[in-house]
Amino acid sequence: MVELDHRRIEALEDIRQGGDLTFSATLWAHVKYRNDMEISTDTLTHFINQGVWVKILKELGYAELLLLEVPVPNSNIHPEFSKAVKHLEKAHRFMMQGYWRDAVGTCRNVLESLRVALGERKYKDPTTDPWFANLREKSKDERLEIIRKALEVYTHPAHHADENAAGIEWDRTDAVAMLSILSALLGCYMKPAKVSE
Repeated sequence: MVELDHRRIEALEDIRQGGDLTFSATLWAHVKYRNDMEISTDTLTHFINQGVWVKILKELGYAELLLLEVPVPNSNIHPEFSKAVKHLEKAHRFMMQGYWRDAVGTCRNVLESLRVALGERKYKDPTTDPWFANLREKSKDERLEIIRKALEVYTHPAHHADENAAGIEWDRTDAVAMLSILSALLGCYMKPAKVSE
């Protein structure tokens, strides 16, 4: 029996990194029969998927987590977004390997590819772009553009090595947030066309 105190759960969460868990236990037995001594071992493993583990954590009162499945947008439906989707998949690989800065920096590539796919080839400096002028009159699409530009500002330092950018630390929370937001953002731009009645 293993006591899952707060310190041990924290250690497991650092290892798990938002994924599944596999517990392994090795059993050692010393068997003495007359004058002979025999040693035998056996290893037991138990797999726990993410959803079950989160439920266990909730029952333990460790943390309240909201699991939200964000599907990867299908670039076959909208081939113009295929580069953005490839960068998103690469960012996900970096995140799974624990390379937080690379994951966030690659999210910047997602945004640049998205900008090109939308026909906005030249990067506009967000500080000179009057995003918030006349907010009440902004359409939903214009508000989506504001979010996209703000994300470029956020991910910019992970893509560069100047003094300010190098001083910014990136962690798992940043990588997860960016991947989740960008997956959802791409989904907004890649909605299937409405079927007319």
